[in-house]
Amino acid sequence: MTAISSQGSGAQEPAAHSMLCLSTMPFNLPGPAARGTALVLLVFVLFSSDLARAGVLEGIAGWEGDSRQQGYGYLGLGAQLPVRSELAVPFSLSVSYLYYHYDDAGKRISVRSPGASVMSGVRFHAARFSGTVMAGAEIRWEHQETDSLNSLVRQRARTGPVFQFYGEQALASRWQASEFGVYVRSANYIVSRATLRYQVTNASWKGHTTFYMGIEAVRQGNEFSDAAQVGGFAEWNLLPLRMSLGLHSGYKESWSPGQTHERDQYFGSSLYRRF
Repeated sequence: MTAISSQGSGAQEPAAHSMLCLSTMPFNLPGPAARGTALVLLVFVLFSSDLARAGVLEGIAGWEGDSRQQGYGYLGLGAQLPVRSELAVPFSLSVSYLYYHYDDAGKRISVRSPGASVMSGVRFHAARFSGTVMAGAEIRWEHQETDSLNSLVRQRARTGPVFQFYGEQALASRWQASEFGVYVRSANYIVSRATLRYQVTNASWKGHTTFYMGIEAVRQGNEFSDAAQVGGFAEWNLLPLRMSLGLHSGYKESWSPGQTHERDQYFGSSLYRRF
């Protein structure tokens, strides 16, 4: 469900947020959206080697969780086909695992949801700005249960379109800003993330490792669940390996409508590799 970036510094786009696709359909009756997603997945796998030869092949993986046992993990593969020096067409395929819970009429609903998504769009570059706009489809297999004695277990497949944007700007010397947003139309679910980071080392770009530190703010939710996060992150770019490793942590506040706000910490890691 994510687009994978190939910025000059080796930074990666935020990932795994658009996994919160909340459209519904019976588990054993996949509809046209599910069949279409499966078809695009198959086409991507069959032609991924051709995409790699024609453009750039990238991989990304990561995990984020909080102290309330909610979080997600993801693994993605992407390719981009250059059109002009400042324009490319990206493709991405990702799998993910989402786990979370929310309150509903005094009951705690626990959700476990593996899924897969495909996206494509356009990536453009200017002197001090780059941006990516993508759209695609996602399918998830959701397992729900309650914490009551007679636990209700429900399984269903969820499908729907995903729209995503990522932008990055070079500011003053060594400073960079980025914005990420994703909208899942079927669930009216929105995720947004903004970051500001500073290049601590390797200003001359002659070394093998570049270290960044930054701050981030995240807001996500719909009519059933909402969350706000503020934290910091550190990122190491290993230039000879074309690899980036990131760690981030901070404060998170989450809530359901009419329920008490829950405050806790979140932790995460990410790995980016250009092949």
